[in-house]
Amino acid sequence: MQLNAPIRGIAPLRAAVRKIQTSSEQLTPLHAEYLMLCLLAKQYKAGLSVLEDDIFEVDQPKDLFLYCYYGSVLSLLNGLAMIYIGLKKFRKALELLHNAVTAPMSSLNAITVEAYKKYVLVSLIQSGQVPSFPKYTSSTAQRNLKNHTQIYVDLSTCYGTGSYSDLETFIQSNAEAFQTDNNFGLVKQVLSSMYKRNIQRLTQTYLTLSLEDIASSVQLNTPKEAEMHVLRMIEDGEIHATINQKDGMVSFNEDPEQYKSSEMVEHIDSSIQRLMALSKKLTSIDQNISCDHAFLMKVNVKNGVDTWEAHFDKLSIKERSKFDEETLYNLEGIKQTKEYSKKLDGSRNEYIVVTILVAAKGALKFPKITRPADLEAVVEKLNSIPAREIQGVHVLWAPQDENGILSEEKLLADCPNLKPHNDY
Repeated sequence: MQLNAPIRGIAPLRAAVRKIQTSSEQLTPLHAEYLMLCLLAKQYKAGLSVLEDDIFEVDQPKDLFLYCYYGSVLSLLNGLAMIYIGLKKFRKALELLHNAVTAPMSSLNAITVEAYKKYVLVSLIQSGQVPSFPKYTSSTAQRNLKNHTQIYVDLSTCYGTGSYSDLETFIQSNAEAFQTDNNFGLVKQVLSSMYKRNIQRLTQTYLTLSLEDIASSVQLNTPKEAEMHVLRMIEDGEIHATINQKDGMVSFNEDPEQYKSSEMVEHIDSSIQRLMALSKKLTSIDQNISCDHAFLMKVNVKNGVDTWEAHFDKLSIKERSKFDEETLYNLEGIKQTKEYSKKLDGSRNEYIVVTILVAAKGALKFPKITRPADLEAVVEKLNSIPAREIQGVHVLWAPQDENGILSEEKLLADCPNLKPHNDY
């Protein structure tokens, strides 16, 4: 950066990103620096080497937002979106901007405000409208974002009228504000997309229409310009139509795709495989979160009445929170495992603690355990409970992994009431 040659840092920084990543799914603080160099050097395609990775892991929550762009601190998501905008990959840009706008936040920040401005513009270019905030958007963003981006909200409203001349007038009267935000290039693309959007509206009303009528309806100067726009939209697959060169008539058709070709079948199969992999990944993430020690310590089962479910969950959470980590998870026959992450120090494990939680109808009386035979009697009594009366069962043990270690110190700290057999 000090040499005014950002392009020289792209290759070594890209290598550094890959070097410190534990997997391609991990987001590191160096991602921000790398993408900033790509943006400053206008080497958009260089950014694709990391942009195409699906990110599921973040070292620090702030890394998701603190990404530099244009001399200010911008979020990674905003930076990614700008690179995709530079490549005119608006769908991916919209996805990333959406994530920036809907990310959890307790107070509004400048990054989200700038992201929402671009979110409005890219939404209009891509689909002709700005979606409502989804339910999972933070209340802070829903309450305040539009107040800080009013000119963009007004632009969206003007766009919805379908009048090219009105939209052009609005943009000209607010050009300085758009230029200050470094968004004027996108705003001009919003204006040019108005022709396309209006032509698409015509396909919903007419089966055939002359090029002259199309030009008049969408406020183009000549039928030749209308023909150029229609041909480009046909080529991009945005409409299905044919043009009769003899009489200048355009016939709007239904989508000819029958979803029977080998290419389409391959595309559908690829999409299904990706969705299945994503579903599996989300299930794994959800289970890892539910087994996280810090999460379990903070969970508080809130219920107006202390039902057996609530009490059972509290006991289960209390016991599971004693684990360093859970390496085996089996719920209703669905098993998930992960490798034990603790580094081994050569110690040998000499202890194992097994906890059995059973929720059953009725009252159960157990003998006081004073010797091993009493423990066997309790287990036999649990085993004799009819299946129809059992509401829930959790069997927990630590350590779960063969390489796991349960020290005597931790054993006594977590289970102070346990006594060795030789003490009875």
